[in-house]
Amino acid sequence: MLVQIFKNKKMEYIDIIGLFGAFLSGITFLPQVYRTWKLKSARDLSLVMILIILLSNVVW
Repeated sequence: MLVQIFKNKKMEYIDIIGLFGAFLSGITFLPQVYRTWKLKSARDLSLVMILIILLSNVVW
């Protein structure tokens, strides 16, 4: 159904930026989970996670 709705709609830059922001929001905590799993400690934050949060907030 969604394919039929958007079949003839040309993706605009704002749509692409919005989808990119949604993607970043979806993967935000993956670097932190990986770091915690690898180090077996949740003492500090992952720099990659913080950068993804900042970038996703900018594009939203």
